[in-house]
Amino acid sequence: MRWKLLVAVTPLLMLPGCTLTVSPPPPPTAEQDEVLYSQMLDRTWISTGLSEQMARPDIAADEPVDVNAWTQAVVTCMGEEGYTQVAFHWEPNRGYYLDQVLNFESSVLDDAEVRFFVCVSRHPLDVFSDDSLLTREQLEFQYENYQRRIVPCLLVNGLPVSNAVTRTQFVATQGSWSPFQELPTATRTSPGFKRLVDLCGG
Repeated sequence: MRWKLLVAVTPLLMLPGCTLTVSPPPPPTAEQDEVLYSQMLDRTWISTGLSEQMARPDIAADEPVDVNAWTQAVVTCMGEEGYTQVAFHWEPNRGYYLDQVLNFESSVLDDAEVRFFVCVSRHPLDVFSDDSLLTREQLEFQYENYQRRIVPCLLVNGLPVSNAVTRTQFVATQGSWSPFQELPTATRTSPGFKRLVDLCGG
């Protein structure tokens, strides 16, 4: 509660000079995007847990799908494969992974994992419509922005960030860490949190 009151009623401050003077790196080229997406599929296959049991399926890809339609495309594909109730997620260091298959016995889960990988491969995400795949230069710029601008801004407003990851960890996990996620839940759900994010930059 102490942090919630601080954010809600204390005037917010911004440290002078806590800005980056260099321009952000350019977005990935088409060639870089292709490599990034290939690496993501590699992680997705490893996440199935089947990489040591069988050869990875070689799937011909359809046209890339916009990020806003991609989830439904995979759900529809899984339905066509016989799995109509599934849940899946994405994490930078794991790729896409099947989280749950409802109303099926555990004996078919390996098959469901294979079908999931087939669907993800068949319906590639249009990386130009999604900003989650970043080049190393973009990730390092984002990390520098966090450390030189956002973390000091949070600190001067009474919100120290104590569990920052290293630059190497940040790049390795495709930027999955954010200073804001280290703040107490009471702060992140307080009325003044959006104003804090707007001030410090989210």
